[in-house]
Amino acid sequence: MLLVDGQVDTEFMKTRQDQFFRVFENCEILGWYATGSSPSSSDLHIHEQIEIFNESPLFLLLNPDQKVTTAQGDLAFSVMETVIKIVNGKPTTTFSKLRFSIETTEMERIGVDHVANITLPGASPYATHASTLHQSIKMLNNRIAIVKFYLEDLKAGKIKGDQSILREIAAVCQQLPAIDSEEFTTEFFTEYNDALLLAYLSSITKASNALNEMLEKFNVSHDRQLRRRGPF
Repeated sequence: MLLVDGQVDTEFMKTRQDQFFRVFENCEILGWYATGSSPSSSDLHIHEQIEIFNESPLFLLLNPDQKVTTAQGDLAFSVMETVIKIVNGKPTTTFSKLRFSIETTEMERIGVDHVANITLPGASPYATHASTLHQSIKMLNNRIAIVKFYLEDLKAGKIKGDQSILREIAAVCQQLPAIDSEEFTTEFFTEYNDALLLAYLSSITKASNALNEMLEKFNVSHDRQLRRRGPF
């Protein structure tokens, strides 16, 4: 958001809004944010201008001086909306705090934990948990592969079947339909697509960073030629 003498540059905002919606078609602008210990009159003035883009915008106030008390669940920010109150017999617009809850996925918690604690790779508790989970899934996959090879050799007549082992395998297979439901399938593919999207975004970020470094080197090495030719 661009401010000029306390006024929001609406043309700049509309341009950025159009650019944003081209990428995120299903998203919308919910509000804006500022830093400070308490909202000021200038914040209220800006908030009224944001109403052009949202009829009832939210105001997120970040307090960098507040000490976060994790044990009590207090966070260093507040979410507010405007309400009209009668003050000295006149209607006055003021900010009112809202109750809110934060929901995150495990992948988001890992990223936030690394940024907040500036930890080394692998030092995050969430990363440790994810690593343990990965090893468990890997071990399960190996054991399923062993069962598969056993059944294939048994079907081919290479080995003699053991009825007790076959009963245990049948008992495990009978548990599979319990998770073969539409709800499970929807949740599974949602998480799967999210993971693929994060991997895709990571690849795009690395490629953009490499391209940016290449352009910077190109501009430095051809600085004189670019100045002679002029901007393009």
